[in-house]
Amino acid sequence: MTKKKLLFVGSFPVQGHNVFGGFVTDCKVLLDAGLSEIFNLKLIDSTQRSIPPPNLVRRLIDSLFRIWAYFRLLVFNPDAILILSSSGFSFIEKSFLVVIGHFGHSRLLFFPRGGKLMDDVRQHPYFAMFARLMLAFPHMVLCQEKTWRDFFVNEICVPAEKCVVMKSWTATKALLEIGAERIYGEETPIRILFLGWLDREKGIFDLIDAFAELYKRFSFLELNIAGEGEASRAARLRVKEHGLFGSVKFLGWVTGEQKINALSTATIFCLPSRFEGLPNAMIEAMAAGLPVIVTPVGAIPDVISDKKNGLITPIGDTGALAANLKELITNHHLREQLGREAHQTAAREFTPEHAISHLLELIGK
Repeated sequence: MTKKKLLFVGSFPVQGHNVFGGFVTDCKVLLDAGLSEIFNLKLIDSTQRSIPPPNLVRRLIDSLFRIWAYFRLLVFNPDAILILSSSGFSFIEKSFLVVIGHFGHSRLLFFPRGGKLMDDVRQHPYFAMFARLMLAFPHMVLCQEKTWRDFFVNEICVPAEKCVVMKSWTATKALLEIGAERIYGEETPIRILFLGWLDREKGIFDLIDAFAELYKRFSFLELNIAGEGEASRAARLRVKEHGLFGSVKFLGWVTGEQKINALSTATIFCLPSRFEGLPNAMIEAMAAGLPVIVTPVGAIPDVISDKKNGLITPIGDTGALAANLKELITNHHLREQLGREAHQTAAREFTPEHAISHLLELIGK
């Protein structure tokens, strides 16, 4: 059978280009799961040049080069074009790629993500008008869970028949094996894992402050912070202010075996974000069988049912966060119940094999 031709615009950084985050993970997982064996694949790398982002002129120049590469690959006449975008400048650039692709014969699948996109639309009327205009062009708008579908349909007025829920796909076989083999018990130390950008919006200071309160009572606790970001220095200073040097470890960005090790040796996963789309880190932790503590932002409530496959903690409430952490710290039976249920959810809904099968179905329509 002839493979369908797929042009994939995503994040495919060259070796040695140290770029991290959800988009890089999403694209790598799909490629590692055999996307190129299923499709005749062409890739366009839209990886941001640096963290923090370069100035606007540099980003515009990079964008023009990508648009030119996109034009050239349209001659490839793909059966389908899959375009991933985040919020802000990424959404604007990728929207123009969608418009360009609309005038060809390819099936256009546009997958805008990133929790800030919702805020941008709700807070900036002109950006909302731009989003409504641009989202009229793709054949399908892929949505992270029902919350995103409702947002596109009700707030951006995308026709409901064009909006398709596309589950996240970062529950890899390696992580699911960790979850299947995880042994729960009254282990010490209890390691709490944060995995993500070190930004105020990710709730890193809420977590450090809650941990400081708990550490006064439970000296067997450890907090592992994996990631970097604009708040890296401030987070380290906050740890110093609390006198938590021996109990808090900053791991930096972790990938590959480092990430596997961080997830396999953790006891609890905590991501108390102020906004999200649907965090890959949460799905990865669930696959690894960890009980998760998260906030009710973005599409998280579509996946996590409080006290069933995780704990939901109020946004910005350090006291409530400490109470939820204490509940898991002191109750290994609850840790096991939530961890096993989280693992089953990830294995059932969030594997890359499921995503590739769904893509085949959508492109074949």
